[in-house]
Amino acid sequence: MNVAEKAVRDNNIPALAVAIIRDGKVVNITGFGKQNRKTHIAIDNETMFQIGSLTKMFTGIVVKHLVDEGKLVLDARIVSYLPETISSQAAQTLQHITIQDLIHHRSGIPGWALNNGRIDGDSMLGGYSEMQLLAGLDNIQLKFPPGSKLAYSNSGYAILGYICERVSGQSYAQLVTKYISQPYDLNNTKVSLNKAQQQRVATPYRKDNRAIATQPWEMGKITPAGGLFSNIEDLSRLMLAQLSAYKNTKNNSDLFLTELTNDFYGENTTYGYGLVKRVLPKSIDYSHGGDLDGFASNYRFSPEANVGLILLTSSGGKWTRELESAMFEQLLKQAI
Repeated sequence: MNVAEKAVRDNNIPALAVAIIRDGKVVNITGFGKQNRKTHIAIDNETMFQIGSLTKMFTGIVVKHLVDEGKLVLDARIVSYLPETISSQAAQTLQHITIQDLIHHRSGIPGWALNNGRIDGDSMLGGYSEMQLLAGLDNIQLKFPPGSKLAYSNSGYAILGYICERVSGQSYAQLVTKYISQPYDLNNTKVSLNKAQQQRVATPYRKDNRAIATQPWEMGKITPAGGLFSNIEDLSRLMLAQLSAYKNTKNNSDLFLTELTNDFYGENTTYGYGLVKRVLPKSIDYSHGGDLDGFASNYRFSPEANVGLILLTSSGGKWTRELESAMFEQLLKQAI
């Protein structure tokens, strides 16, 4: 039994999709488990999962496009992009935060959206409206002075996505389609799914009790922080394009996101544009994950070793990070 099969068995995982890339090619896509414990439909390459915070990488790609088009300026204050109707208190609190602070999680904005009403462990349902987002800004209290340190913030990326909508005149869903799904043929990477795609969504199960089914999240304006749907086939196609882009950093590819990353996220680790960059003794790798108390994702690649790994599951938890580390370490050993 390989390490992925063992992780599925030992953790009672309902579904896991795995993609492995070696030498710049997808060498294996494997599905373990069922789309739903009741129907017993086996998952396949087209099974849909919500990808959680891996969505931030997509938001980073959108931001880069808008910066290149001159619609966003990295060192501009975010209040210049927000409605004039925000309260004077909100404007005062947010006055020193820049677009780049949001990109790098250096804004001081709390990690989770204010007044969202979600109970920890449950799915977020009913969405999160523009009115709620703006009302949340009225009562926001920064955790630290902007730019002084790094602290992961879903709220920051929700605000970043909202600003992208305002400067472009398009919804976040339209921006993802325009800049990512259409150019890279990712037909199943969406904010909202059609009927056929809805029927292919794996049922998520609570990570604290994998006998209890839950639901996909309805995130509304928080979607840019973690609400996209995708499948293993689409993400594999995107990773191949990223490997190509990162091996030739002079090509100014829209997928090369971390050339401006300079904020430490840990030892030899930086963060920017929705990707974590790790400088290892023999290689550099890039990654992001996501966990929605049900769905979870892991996405990691090394341009130097020309390898990559993607995991999508319908029940998250720390086991996904442990599996990612074990499998990716093995990929590197075989490649270097």
